[in-house]
Amino acid sequence: MISILKKIFLDNWLRKLASLILAIVLWFTVSQSLTVTKTVTNIGVRILNLPDKKTIPGLSSCGLLNKKMALTVVGRKSIIEDLCTKDLEIVVDAARIETDCIIAIQKKHLISLNPEISIADHIQKVYPKNLVIKMVPLFQERIPVHVAHPIGEPPKGFQFIDIWPYNLSLEASGPEEVIKKLKARGLKLTLNLNDIPKAELEKLYAKSQKDVVSFYVPEEWKAFNIPSLSDKPIYIDDADSKLLHIDFIRSDTLPVHFQIPIQLFVPPDQSLGLHNSLKIVDSDIVQTLHGIKVLNKKLYVKGVSELFLKMVTDMIALSVNVTERGRDIDWSILFINPNLIEDRYVSHMMTEACDDVLKEIHPTLRQEYLRNRFRTYMRRLQLFTQEELPLHLMIELKNNELILKEIPSS
Repeated sequence: MISILKKIFLDNWLRKLASLILAIVLWFTVSQSLTVTKTVTNIGVRILNLPDKKTIPGLSSCGLLNKKMALTVVGRKSIIEDLCTKDLEIVVDAARIETDCIIAIQKKHLISLNPEISIADHIQKVYPKNLVIKMVPLFQERIPVHVAHPIGEPPKGFQFIDIWPYNLSLEASGPEEVIKKLKARGLKLTLNLNDIPKAELEKLYAKSQKDVVSFYVPEEWKAFNIPSLSDKPIYIDDADSKLLHIDFIRSDTLPVHFQIPIQLFVPPDQSLGLHNSLKIVDSDIVQTLHGIKVLNKKLYVKGVSELFLKMVTDMIALSVNVTERGRDIDWSILFINPNLIEDRYVSHMMTEACDDVLKEIHPTLRQEYLRNRFRTYMRRLQLFTQEELPLHLMIELKNNELILKEIPSS
């Protein structure tokens, strides 16, 4: 056995070593000289030297087209076999392109994104493929942005009141057709209340100690992704965008320190003498005070400010609504002379209670903002019991007598 191994490895070992080295060199030379053909898909197309005031539909801000190309390349087997999409990019010089044109993509248009790959050394040939370039005027316009009602839930302990401003705009540039469609449709900014940390509102409330807490919307929330115009977010650049904020109020209950009068409402076409014959009788929750029926119950409200409650003191009533000849009876909260109360509220906020947030707003817009806040309060005013449960009333009609009873809330 030893003699056989000796014969194989030691006899004429110099010749055998030389043969082995020669075989390795030949194998390496042949393998490097072998060529293969491969189709590489989804190659990015970059446009350079775009003429002023011109653009190409689907062109991003970094110069890449939204279309990709597939190219068939021929080259060194050891390189081409492992070639992939991220190794190559097509570059087109648009300096001399004035109108629509067709460009035959060749080897000269390729650049390597991989430092280990040389286009000149490793790729021998590229089968031409046509790329259609459509040059259009660059159009610039301001796009309206509507600030929608936020989604989500406010942090625990707070209630959403309003968001302001309601309308903003941003400047966008791109193909005329795309920009005009975008302007006609506009953009909608919808914020999510779930994204607002409770700790932030608590901090703002502790700092201001005011009824309303204003959370200013961060800049990163004021952006839109519009792939047809840019591969990066487009931010709202309106001068008023710095004022964009969401108003909250503490969800604590406020006691109603006055007795709410009760009045009867019967539609004129349904009266037929009902109004004169119907009467509201005293009960557990109704009493007569100076000849007027009032709610005889300790009540609370939520979702409004102390100032609002102060302004509407003795200016609200509980309306008992009788329709269909007594077959349909319900109730609602009625504001007496709401325009007068609104004017008082706005006047007070414009002068005595003008905080830092309001001072930033132009007086005309400030009035609109405050009037919307007041009307929001009116819409959401709801009566609660001492147990912080919504007040539920049942109204019965017996022998032309209206009897109000409280229904326990579950």
